[in-house]
Amino acid sequence: TQTESEARAFAIQILVDKKLNRWGMDELIWEGFYPLEFTPEERKDVMALIDGAIASIAFSPQDPEWDMTDWLLRKYEISKTDPSILDPLTPMQPYIEFAEIRDLFIERAIEEGRLEKAKDLLRKGITRAERSEKLGTVLQWTNKLLEIAVKENDQRTIRNLAGRLFLSEGKLDFQYYDLLKSTYSDMEWKVKFEELIAGIGGGSTEVHFSQAHAIATILKKENQLDHLLALLHHNTLSFDLITAH
Repeated sequence: TQTESEARAFAIQILVDKKLNRWGMDELIWEGFYPLEFTPEERKDVMALIDGAIASIAFSPQDPEWDMTDWLLRKYEISKTDPSILDPLTPMQPYIEFAEIRDLFIERAIEEGRLEKAKDLLRKGITRAERSEKLGTVLQWTNKLLEIAVKENDQRTIRNLAGRLFLSEGKLDFQYYDLLKSTYSDMEWKVKFEELIAGIGGGSTEVHFSQAHAIATILKKENQLDHLLALLHHNTLSFDLITAH
């Protein structure tokens, strides 16, 4: 209808008006449009806005990733509706070091069955995220590597990553423990289990509360009550540990 056309035209005007953009109105209008498709004329205007925003952020003295990523993802979504753009990912290549943009390339590689490429993207991304101390991103991509290892039945990598994720950030996530255990025979697990416990406690009988709690939780899961009682006996000053187990 004419009213709807006028409303859309006004919305586009707001999107491309730099003064109104600074008030944050572009965010509101964008949410109103998405996931509606733009007309070719609207798409051209909005793409010009996005490219202008990306260019201005690129010259900012601050780290551009946070502010620029939102605009890049908008550009990617609009590009997918433009039949003249053969591959919406191609314009994203210069920004592959941004975590959410790298995710797009990772998911594409996985969807296309190019798992070696996906693993390469993940490993390089993890290295960069570790340097930037972005622990959430490191955890996310390590999990993705583990998913690929499970898909490929790569037991060596499964053991490495599942063991690391099980103890990451001092937390015990037993989905990783169970996955780790599933890669060993009963006889092999007895040896690995002792190594795991020794690794948490540093080979010492008297351990800190957090270490003792982790060991006690594992011993309970494995129903090794004699070992659990011995651990509690050697940590009698920790009332919290005794009451927790």
